[in-house]
Amino acid sequence: MTRAICCQVGLALAAVMLTGLVTGCGQSTPEPAEVIRPLTAEEQADLDRQIQEYTQAIALDPQDAVAHYNRGVAYYGRGDVDLAIADYSQAIALDPQYADAYYKRGIAYREIGDMDEIVADFERAMADFDRAIALDPQSADAYFSRGLCYLEADRFDQAVADLTRSLELNPDDPGPYYVRGRTYALLGDRDRAISDLERALELGLEPPHKALAETVLEDLKR
Repeated sequence: MTRAICCQVGLALAAVMLTGLVTGCGQSTPEPAEVIRPLTAEEQADLDRQIQEYTQAIALDPQDAVAHYNRGVAYYGRGDVDLAIADYSQAIALDPQYADAYYKRGIAYREIGDMDEIVADFERAMADFDRAIALDPQSADAYFSRGLCYLEADRFDQAVADLTRSLELNPDDPGPYYVRGRTYALLGDRDRAISDLERALELGLEPPHKALAETVLEDLKR
């Protein structure tokens, strides 16, 4: 079985993270999961099928790191984040150089953060992203996601640095422009915030982020 290629996080993750980010406010709070489109019956059935297939593959070869990783991806897609983390962790235990597994586990740790455990979860997520970046320094997605973690931890300068690096690696992605623009707004850097948000819109930022970017732009231009 070949190793799956890590897909781009995209803006669904940013949707979960960025509600509450308004100009001049402090640490943001995650949006409810309902903002992400629910799975269709067909998508749910496909994920269930994938989980069953990878479970059978693991039963035949418990040392198959890729099967654990792929089942983790399917669990995550279905909303079973704890099960996803368990599978990503097993993939890492079997293959300590599995950059995609560190990256995906970091995403999952970030998602389960709550106000009681948020600092520990951020630290775990950032440690995974650190490892993923060390193993694959060309991963624009890992820089983007670590930047989101830094933003949630109010480490704005580090967030800007990671988002900038993500854009250097993938300059046509509107997501990092959008998030960096919101970060600049928090820092009070009006001109850079406007520039980034306008660029995100030019690159085709999609709902609901498009409307949020337009609202922030209106506020910044007053």
